Parts: sequence; structure tokens; C-alpha cells
Amino acid sequence: ASGRTVAFGDEEARAVVLEVLAEKTGFLSDAIELEMELEADLLLASHGEFARHELVAELQRRLALEVQDTRRLTAAKRVRELVDAMTAELAWRSLPPSPHGSLKNVRDALPGRARDTSPLVG
Repeated sequence: ASGRTVAFGDEEARAVVLEVLAEKTGFLSDAIELEMELEADLLLASHGEFARHELVAELQRRLALEVQDTRRLTAAKRVRELVDAMTAELAWRSLPPSPHGSLKNVRDALPGRARDTSPLVG
């Protein structure tokens, strides 16, 4: 056991990911296991009839969210990684806005970026 606590959104993300994968691949959702590889086991292609970008678009639509970390989703190799990425997206959606600015402001202020002396604005 990983000791990972199930948080709000975990079950919703898991159910939606399995449902979409089942519909698009023809596998029964009960037959899809979290350790299955998206390409090798479920035949999810980078390009083609059911490409990864179509999967991400459908997951966004069904979960009514705009994905913040598309790299994590497109890099997922296993069903579990896809579920974890969508769970993180659901958690991201539930965070209240920061009075100190957005994540973009933080990224822009990282070393190696041009310094902006204007205040952080959300």
C-alpha cells in the first residue's frame, strides 16, 4: 500500500477516465486496470483515430474543467498516471484564488526570467 489518502475528486476522476477509455477503446471499464499501459495494453495512439489529445479533450469536457498541466496528461503512460493527473486537475480547480497572484506570476518570477517590478496581480 502506498499510504495515499483518497481525496475528494479521486473517485470522480477514476470513474470518468475509465468510462472514456472504455468508450473509446472498446474495452469494458471493468476490464481496465490502473496498471495497464495506455499504448501497449489499450492501444491508445499518439496520433490516429483515437489519439491522446482527443482523450484529454473528452476528459476536460466530462469533468467540466480546463486542464492546467497538459504535459502531465500527455506524458501519462499508465491508466493510474492518467487518473492521478485528472485528480490533480480537480484539486487545482477547487483551490481558491490567491490574493497574491497567480501561478503564472510565480513562474515569471523564477530565476532566469526577466524581473518585473510590478505587483503580483491575479
